[in-house]
Amino acid sequence: MNSAWFHIARRDVRAAAMSPLLWLILAAWTGVIHLVFTLTLITAHSPSVTMDAVTPLYVAALWAGSLILLLFAPALTMNAWSAERSQGTWQLLLSLPLRERDLIFGKFIAAWSMLTTLLLATIALPLTLSCVSEVAPGHLTACYVGMFLLAGFLAALGTWVGLLLDGPVATYIVTFAVVAVLWLAGAISPDGLFGALGSTLGLGPRIGQFLAGRIALADTLWFIAGITVFLTLAHGVLRAQRHYAAPSRWRRACAFGGPTIVMSLLGIVAVVAANRSGIAADLSADHRFSVSPALVGHLHGVKTHTELIGMWDDGDDGTLGPIADLCRRVSDLAPQMSWRRWDSTRHRPAIVAFESLHGPTARPSVWVVQGERAQCIELHRGSRKTIQRDLAGAFLTLADPHPSRVHFLVGHGELRSGGGAQDGCDVLAGHLKSVGLITGITDESTAAPPPRDVIAVLGPTASLGFAMLARLDAHLRDGGGVLVLADDRAPQDLGRWLRRRGVLISGAVPSDLITKNDLGSLLRDNAEVYPPCYLVSLNNYVRGKELDLANQNLFLRDPDRINPTANLTAPLINGERQLLAPFSIACEALSPKVVAPAGTPPFTADWLLRTLGGDVWEHRRGSPSFEIPNGLAAADARMLAWSLLYTPAHDAAASGHGGRLVVWGCRQAASDAVVSQAAYANGQLLAAACRWLAGQEPPPDVPEAELRPFQVVASEGTLDFLLTLLVAIVPVLFIGGALVAWFSQRR
Repeated sequence: MNSAWFHIARRDVRAAAMSPLLWLILAAWTGVIHLVFTLTLITAHSPSVTMDAVTPLYVAALWAGSLILLLFAPALTMNAWSAERSQGTWQLLLSLPLRERDLIFGKFIAAWSMLTTLLLATIALPLTLSCVSEVAPGHLTACYVGMFLLAGFLAALGTWVGLLLDGPVATYIVTFAVVAVLWLAGAISPDGLFGALGSTLGLGPRIGQFLAGRIALADTLWFIAGITVFLTLAHGVLRAQRHYAAPSRWRRACAFGGPTIVMSLLGIVAVVAANRSGIAADLSADHRFSVSPALVGHLHGVKTHTELIGMWDDGDDGTLGPIADLCRRVSDLAPQMSWRRWDSTRHRPAIVAFESLHGPTARPSVWVVQGERAQCIELHRGSRKTIQRDLAGAFLTLADPHPSRVHFLVGHGELRSGGGAQDGCDVLAGHLKSVGLITGITDESTAAPPPRDVIAVLGPTASLGFAMLARLDAHLRDGGGVLVLADDRAPQDLGRWLRRRGVLISGAVPSDLITKNDLGSLLRDNAEVYPPCYLVSLNNYVRGKELDLANQNLFLRDPDRINPTANLTAPLINGERQLLAPFSIACEALSPKVVAPAGTPPFTADWLLRTLGGDVWEHRRGSPSFEIPNGLAAADARMLAWSLLYTPAHDAAASGHGGRLVVWGCRQAASDAVVSQAAYANGQLLAAACRWLAGQEPPPDVPEAELRPFQVVASEGTLDFLLTLLVAIVPVLFIGGALVAWFSQRR
């Protein structure tokens, strides 16, 4: 390339590469960025965190990077012209037969290239994230487009200010002061005259849109207009210094030259027009700026007047603003829908009247109201990623005049609401609501649920008692559905009940069945049983030696482990999804003839999940030994989950409907710690199972909650290695580059 500006830019970039300053800035830049990124990953990897990150895991580091760039950009651009003066080449540069625009553009491209080098040094962030999580390519692209435009904006500003002032220190101070004013302008309240001025000139909100995953035409043109204006100003300054031996301060600043005014006006017109057009691309990982096509499909089914009501105080608008924006967009798409938000103080009378109809209102929350019926969506930090799914579920529930309810059995050590990562089922409840089911609790003190409802027995660890087991029997006989999750801590009375219903789980296997092949022992309540054991995976522990993916975790994927022909599990195979089943126990379906003497009606059983042959063996909880048993390679696959459909009873409350039973030998498969991990489809499978148990069609198309880019799925060893590489090794390499550059200058 023979362009004059290219040779000027190449000379400046080479000079910067031979200077220790660029390498030291790279070391400091990567050190801070990687430290913020490391803290983000460690927080997201914490076992106590479920759906807590509100942005993809690299965004916090890039936000910090945008702030640090405001400090480092003036340092990299301050010598663009000062070095020419200090080296005595300033007059020579002015006397060369070069056009002013070539000099300006060459210096600008050199400064922009150096700032772009800082951005390229952060490529380790998405590379690391691809090993431990999922990178949303669209969101990442938006982030780097914004950072690239910000770098160009700062380079153009530094090019102009460097011509106005002679010393590098003064250039740094003034450049940083201008940037600080533009950044603080974005923090002004949007109300009033100064608010409008701040929203127009503010730098923070502009770059914030890119980091949020939105590329708006107005924001893009704002940066381009800023770059153009600063370069036009610099061109006027250089022209004045070339043609006037001692230009006045006014002429030297070229503050109101004709070209500057024209370019500024054109930039303002372009940005205003782009703002009014609203042209933007939503590339965010959680699609926060657009409405999912699946949700739009549900909106078409809303035929009655529907209100979306936000219940939170004015002070929470900053945090919950994205949810309000989404609800407003949803209401705009449906003519019969409206949106409003109520503050607990300003709208107290309206809230009191609302609570008299629909009961207490949780805050913060979004209510979907149709006449006298209403559905509440309670909000938390992760709601921005799931709000579209939750709205679709609310529309589904309200569309059904008699929606089915899933009753969580409580009082026997089951998973429960508010139980935390290991013992909670709040995330599962969210999945159930997203497919049009409502949730509640049941115990001995509550009334028996109707047949259209489902009783969920989520991993009890204490005896259920005769009365509760009789209720489960009656519910199945009346054509209802029962979901049972059990592990090696399941009570013996539940194991005996499952035996009589046609399912044999670990901890309920009679010893006489194994030693004497006595099938009658399956129906004897006093039969001696083998102690319960969970399944140990050879692939996940002994071969891999990976302590954090320990032997008790079974990863279920592909048609060998997930039934491709069963209605409940076929969608998982088609969607290439996998399941996580910690502390699983073997679960086998018995022949209907074996349990017929106990009064169990005939049934058909479909296996849902199983292990691979030669991969697992049984292990007692608490036993320190993990020795591989002899003959493991020839061992059969072990069944983990079954669905049973019983023939209708003649006296069933739901005439013509037989009872339905789903048994999965894994309690933790429904816990918040597992269901919240987007890499696994446990929530989708359990929601589909509950709809089947309620006698409903498969789950409709609902917006998927995009959680993977917000979570870390990796072992401690892998994460420690990658983070050590980022925080220690990379900055040290740049420090080494600074030393090499320093020694080169000394020679």
